[in-house]
Amino acid sequence: MNQAVIGITHPGAGHKMQVRAYVTLRDVLGKSRFEWTPPDGATVRDVLDRLVAECPAFGEKLWDADGKLTGYVQVFVNGRAVQYLDGLATTVTDCDTISLFPPVAGGSADAGALGPCRRSGQTE
Repeated sequence: MNQAVIGITHPGAGHKMQVRAYVTLRDVLGKSRFEWTPPDGATVRDVLDRLVAECPAFGEKLWDADGKLTGYVQVFVNGRAVQYLDGLATTVTDCDTISLFPPVAGGSADAGALGPCRRSGQTE
């Protein structure tokens, strides 16, 4: 896994927030991990805007024409989806971790087609 780090820093000392990109978003952003020391009152939108400033192609995946999330990128703060927090207005600090995931799909359209799980040699 690519663990290279881009430092997106703000003037001033302090811890750095971790921003982690997974799966295909690593390819779009060019890195899997970013660090940033956010100013007081920074929001998730501020962090995402900083990433887009560093990697403009990410903006095409992230924002629709109205400046709203497209749904292609799922955004989590400390493991919680932002839609269950304060959305893009969720405030963040240097102690937070923001995770960015692309949509995930898989499985079978008919998951029950294989029937109930049985041990080898067991019959109904």
